[in-house]
Amino acid sequence: MLPESGAQVTLNTPSIRPLPWPACALVWAAGYALVLVLARIVILQALGPGGLGSLLSLPGLMLEGLLLGAPLFAWKRAAWVVMPLLFVLIFVSGIMLQYEAVLGAPPGASVILVYLGQLGHVASSLASGGRPFWFAAEVLVAWSILLVLYLVLRKRSGGAARRASVLAAAGALLGGVLWTVAIHANPDLLGSRHRWSVRTPLAALLASAWQPASSGSGGITRQEVAELQIILGLEPFASGAPAAPLCGARERQARREANGRSVILVIVESVGELELEARPDGRWLLPNLRRIAASGFSARRFHAVGTQTCQALPALFSGQPAQPWDVLFWRTPLPRFRGFPQALEKRGYRTAYFHGAGLGFEQKRAYLEMVGFDVMHELHDEDPSPRYGWGLSDGEMFSRTRRWIEMHAQESPDVPYLMAFATLSGHHPYEVPDDWPRRFGGSQHDLFHETLAYMDAQLGVFYDWYLERERGRGTYLVIVSDHAPLIVNTEAISEGRPLRFDSVFMVVGPDADESEGWEPFEGRLASQLDVPATIGGLLGVHPGPCDQGLDLLSEDWPAERLIVGSGGRGLDELYLWDRTLSVRFERGEERITVLDADVEPARQEVRLLVIERFIELFLPLAHHLIEADAHAPPG
Repeated sequence: MLPESGAQVTLNTPSIRPLPWPACALVWAAGYALVLVLARIVILQALGPGGLGSLLSLPGLMLEGLLLGAPLFAWKRAAWVVMPLLFVLIFVSGIMLQYEAVLGAPPGASVILVYLGQLGHVASSLASGGRPFWFAAEVLVAWSILLVLYLVLRKRSGGAARRASVLAAAGALLGGVLWTVAIHANPDLLGSRHRWSVRTPLAALLASAWQPASSGSGGITRQEVAELQIILGLEPFASGAPAAPLCGARERQARREANGRSVILVIVESVGELELEARPDGRWLLPNLRRIAASGFSARRFHAVGTQTCQALPALFSGQPAQPWDVLFWRTPLPRFRGFPQALEKRGYRTAYFHGAGLGFEQKRAYLEMVGFDVMHELHDEDPSPRYGWGLSDGEMFSRTRRWIEMHAQESPDVPYLMAFATLSGHHPYEVPDDWPRRFGGSQHDLFHETLAYMDAQLGVFYDWYLERERGRGTYLVIVSDHAPLIVNTEAISEGRPLRFDSVFMVVGPDADESEGWEPFEGRLASQLDVPATIGGLLGVHPGPCDQGLDLLSEDWPAERLIVGSGGRGLDELYLWDRTLSVRFERGEERITVLDADVEPARQEVRLLVIERFIELFLPLAHHLIEADAHAPPG
C-alpha cells in the first residue's frame, strides 16, 4: 500500500559512522610500517644475507607513519605535500636497503644526503648491485600501495572491522612509543649488531640516528696518548692537544735524503693474501701479481684497516688507524685530514688519482682533493667508453694511466710525480669485457675469480710497460690492496664468522742493489697505515705530523707492535694483531676472543693485558677524534 501524499518516509538503512581522522591516521601508519618492513625483508632476502632483523624497525616505522598520517587526514590539501615527501622517504629507504645488502650496514645520514645530491652516482651504485629492478619496484609499488590506502581511508567509512583495525593500530602505536623510548634510553639494548635495524628513513634523513654510546671522551691525557703510540710501535711524538691529540708539533725524520723519484701506486680491489695463493681451477689465479711479488718486496703479514675502500683511503694517504665508531667518509662535513700527497706537492711533485668510477661516491673526491691530489680522472656521463659494473674496465684505465705518465714525461721530464690508480673489476657485480675469454663458471665466486684473473692480466701488461719505460727512470711501483674480498666478508658477517683483513703490499725498486736488502723485512707485522711512511721513506720525505704508521723498509723497527682493523655491522668488531696473537673484540658484548695464538699461555696472558689496555685507550680516543673532528689540526 502506497503512503499518502506528503507523508514522511523512513528507510531502514544500516548505521554508518564516519571514521575520524585520528583513526584514519593510525590505520594508515600501521599500513605504512607494514609495507616498508615487508619490502625491507623481501629486498634483503633477495640481495643480501637476509632481512628478518628488519622486524625490529616496525615500531619506529609506525611512529614515522603517524607523523605523516596526521596531516594527511587532518587537512584535505596536505596530500599534495605529504605524498611527494612519502615518495622521497621510500626512495631513501630504497637507498638504505641496497646499500645494506651490498656493504652489510646501512649508510649514515651524510651518505644518504650525498646520494640525494648526486643522483647520477645513485644510479651507478644501484646498477653495480645488479638489481636496479628491485629498487624501482620497492619505491613505486610501496608508494602506490600507500596512495591507494590513503584514498580508501579518505572515505572514512565505519564498521566493526574498521574499528577493530583502529584498536589494533592504537596498540601498535603504544608499543612503538615504548619501544622507541627504550631504545633511545638504552642504545645497547639490542646489541650493536641489531641497532642498525631500528632506523627509519625519516631518522636517516634528519640526523645520524642511533649514535654509538661513548666509551669516554676526549679527556685522555698526553701520557695516555704516548702509551697508545708505544703500543702501536711508535716513538711517542703526539702533543695530546684536544684539537688533534695524535698529531705532533714537529715533523718526524725521514730515513734518507730526498731523491726526487716518482711513484706509481696501484690500489687493487679486493685482493688478499689468500687470493695470491689461490689456484681455483688448478692454475694460479694471479700469476702476474705473483711475478711482481717475486721481483721486489712483498709483505707477508700485511693487513687492511677495514673491509671497505672508504676505510682504506685515510690509512693509505693519511696514515690514520681504523675508526671503530663510524665510517669517516660518511660524515658531513667531511672530517679534516692531512696527507702525504700534500708533502710531495710542496716538493714540486705532480699528483694524480685515476679511477674508473665516479669519485663523488662516499665523498672520495673531496677527500682526495683535501689530501693533495691535483689531477683526478674519473667516470663522467659523457665518456664514450663501454662500462662494466661500476664503470670503465681496468684495461681501459691502465691504458689511460700509461698515457698520462708518458705525456707527463714528454711535457715535464724533470718533474717527479705520484700517480695513484685504483682498479675496479674486483668490485661487485664482477663484470669483465665481452671479449675476455672466460676461465670460470657462473657462480658469484666464479665471477669474482674471473674479474681478478682479468685484472691480473691487465696488470701484467702494465708491469711489462713499467719495466721497459719507467723503472729505468728510477720510478717505484707500489701495489697495495684496499681490503680483503667483499664477497667473502659479506658471507662472514651473515654467518658470524671472523672477518678477513689480509691484504697485499709490494714494492718494486729501481735497482737490484736497493731491493736486495728488503727481503728480511717481508715478515714484519704491518697494515695500510704504514703505506705513507713507507713511500715517504723511499722518496726521502718525512712522515706527516699526524701519520701513525711506520716505514716498513727502515732498519729501525720495534720489537713489539699492535695493529688494528674494524668491521662488522655497525663497525662493532675490532680485530687486533701483534707478533703472536690474533684477537677479535666485540664492542657490544665487550668480549675478547683469541682467534689464533703462537705463544705459550703465560706469555699470551701478558700480551692480552696489553691488548686490553690498548682497547681501553683507543675506543674513547677514537670517539673523540671523530666527534671533535680531531684527526688533523685546524687550518
